[in-house]
Amino acid sequence: MYIVNSARNSTRSAPVFYVEVVTMILYNAGEMGSYFLVEPPYQSALEDISKLYPQLRFTQNVITDPAWVQCGDLMSISDDTLASFYYANEWKWRKASLTVFITNEADCDGHASSHLATGLRKLIISSSLAPDIENKIKWPTRLESGTGGKSSIARFVKMFTGFLRHFKWTTVGLVCDVKRNPVIRTICQAIRGGLGSSLHTNITMMEVDGFSSDSNFTFVMEELNRQTRVILYWVFGGTFRKCMLAAKDANMTEGNHVRFLP
Repeated sequence: MYIVNSARNSTRSAPVFYVEVVTMILYNAGEMGSYFLVEPPYQSALEDISKLYPQLRFTQNVITDPAWVQCGDLMSISDDTLASFYYANEWKWRKASLTVFITNEADCDGHASSHLATGLRKLIISSSLAPDIENKIKWPTRLESGTGGKSSIARFVKMFTGFLRHFKWTTVGLVCDVKRNPVIRTICQAIRGGLGSSLHTNITMMEVDGFSSDSNFTFVMEELNRQTRVILYWVFGGTFRKCMLAAKDANMTEGNHVRFLP
């Protein structure tokens, strides 16, 4: 099951250039929820496009499903789902002058969109950090743009390092929810390396699985408590809640710790 939302600019003259955009997103507050906030300026932009380029038709195809709440719901089926949608609507792509796949972490690691787009020799624009699909020889149609990717990690490390130095904090712990989204491990390792180089110290990184009942969050919090009072969380909202409940059990919510959740 999937849901497709399309938006087209209205044109007075017959359109001669068709652009079809394909995007897969999770059905949660962070992605599908924000879609409704983005829609008004999006429609305004389409009106501007219709005035400036009256012969252009632009269609946004948003693929989602209420069952896709978290990465684990989508990652194992994203390839088949995206391919099924694409081949079921081939008439649209044959009619289009340009077909573009746009993703941030829509399929959580960007791989489904990249695999399909590369195989079809279609353009894909992504802001997700995925080193294994950044090889331009192997993935010639993929463009990394926006504020994502390596540049965003470098900016974050620079900003966070300055913040730590301002308060004279010399140690920091890192908690990463890595099991359901491989990209998070890559991001955390890059942050750990950047902070370690800037602060000239080893950064403790604790990997957790926020969706497993076997995860021992109390152990994670107690281990961090022995090493630092400053903790950076790169986790899902539900995982952060479990971390905070474990922190309370470990007497780590009395005002002696500093927590960051980007």
